[in-house]
Amino acid sequence: YKTLGQTKIEDAKASVEDDRIAILEMVGSKDGPGFRGLNNQVNELLRGWVLSSIREAVTNQEHSVMNEPSIVLEKKKKIDLSFFYNKVGNLLMGHGEHDEALE
Repeated sequence: YKTLGQTKIEDAKASVEDDRIAILEMVGSKDGPGFRGLNNQVNELLRGWVLSSIREAVTNQEHSVMNEPSIVLEKKKKIDLSFFYNKVGNLLMGHGEHDEALE
C-alpha cells in the first residue's frame, strides 16, 4: 500500500524514447496536470483499486463462512474471519482509511 504513494511518472520508461519525451512534455506543459498532479491521480486510482479488492476479499470470506455446513468448520472459519477482519482493519487504519476500517 505504501508503494502506491511512490509513483513517479518522470521515471517512466517507454519502448520508443521519442514517445517518452513527448508524454513527459505533455504532462509538464502549462495545459498538463504536472508531474505531481498526475502522480497523485495515479496513486489515488491504484489505492481505490486496492480498497475495492479488499472489499471483494472480505465479501468472499463472509460468503465462505455463511455457506459452511459443518458447525465445527463454521466456528473455525469464523475465527479465521475475525483474524482476517483484524488484519484488514489494521492495514486500513495504518494508512489513514479510518472510516473504511470501521465498516
